[in-house]
Amino acid sequence: MTSVRLTIGVSRGRFRLPFIVGANVIGFVYIAAILAVACCFLLVLNARLRRKVAGLVGRVRVLDGMVYVDELTRIGNLRMYVKEIAAAVSHTLRTSEPLTLLLLDVNEFKAINDEHGHQVGDEALRFIAERLFTSFRPTDTVCRIGGDEFAVIMRDCDLVGAQAATARFVSRLASSPLETDTGRIPIRVSIGGTALGVSRGRVSVGSVDIGPLLREAGFLDRVMTAMREAADRNLYAAKERKGEDHFPILIE
Repeated sequence: MTSVRLTIGVSRGRFRLPFIVGANVIGFVYIAAILAVACCFLLVLNARLRRKVAGLVGRVRVLDGMVYVDELTRIGNLRMYVKEIAAAVSHTLRTSEPLTLLLLDVNEFKAINDEHGHQVGDEALRFIAERLFTSFRPTDTVCRIGGDEFAVIMRDCDLVGAQAATARFVSRLASSPLETDTGRIPIRVSIGGTALGVSRGRVSVGSVDIGPLLREAGFLDRVMTAMREAADRNLYAAKERKGEDHFPILIE
């Protein structure tokens, strides 16, 4: 092995530092170069992996959101309803803010399907969903919970506010029939609703005290069920009056 001795001198003194430069040094340089290339490769690979992970996270979020969207009407579905009513009930029980639940279904929907076809029936459902979405507040949750039945969850809203919003929706629905290739089709609905209220330690759904439910296991599900059943009762009571009223409404 050949070697070269280098002597580095510094001013003010006789300090000398020997360096042996030879094959060993060349080997070290070669290894350092390989490591530098490897580091660059790893940095590029890491950047690509980060982009791919970010893309996958975005897709998961989109898919997660789609789980809660009704495919036909593009509003919330039954899963969204269950998720949001649970959160809303829990919030009301903590804060005492009022909560109103509305249930709605289409009058004579089977006749629309039979007379005009299922495609027009689907158009009718999309038409109602659009009217609901644009008539209620942005903070209200609008869902299609099955067939021709819809729900509106209204946080921080008492019966008076819910009745006013419902009247606005009905007015828009009555003034603009569904336009189809077969002509105009008037869409009529029935609406029932109830409110969850907390006042002076009393918890009620409509006029019924449900305080005892809060002492039972799984009370949140029980309160949700009590609200759904009360709104259902009012919906069917309203439908009994549809012969005398195109838009029967019972919210109490």
